[in-house]
Amino acid sequence: MHRHLVVTSAEAGGPQGFLVRFGPLFWAHTAYGYALVAFGTVRMARAWLTGPRAQRRLYAFVLLSEMPGTVSGVIVLMGAIGMSVPAPLLALAPLGFCLTSVLTFWALVRLSLHELVPVNRSQLFDLTSSPS
Repeated sequence: MHRHLVVTSAEAGGPQGFLVRFGPLFWAHTAYGYALVAFGTVRMARAWLTGPRAQRRLYAFVLLSEMPGTVSGVIVLMGAIGMSVPAPLLALAPLGFCLTSVLTFWALVRLSLHELVPVNRSQLFDLTSSPS
């Protein structure tokens, strides 16, 4: 197969006990994923700044809940490209994503994230208008 496009080599050694070199497909996929995260973050930040006052708390909480997973993932990637990252920080990614999951669950349950559905204004008036 084409595994060498994702992982070029993996060997014992290095400060974490193993050394993995990633291939071009891994980096392309990672760049695509983080571009999607950045796009979603910008859209959510715009909604937080310009949205209805009643929903700004929800938007702010969703923005906050997305940060632990993103920041911990970036720290792990910094270690993957050879930057000096202490070994204990490399274990933050799973914890960051767990914290993101807990915060998102809290937003679903307590802030009624699942009830936030955009509705077209004309569709709303069509549904609520009384027949003449």
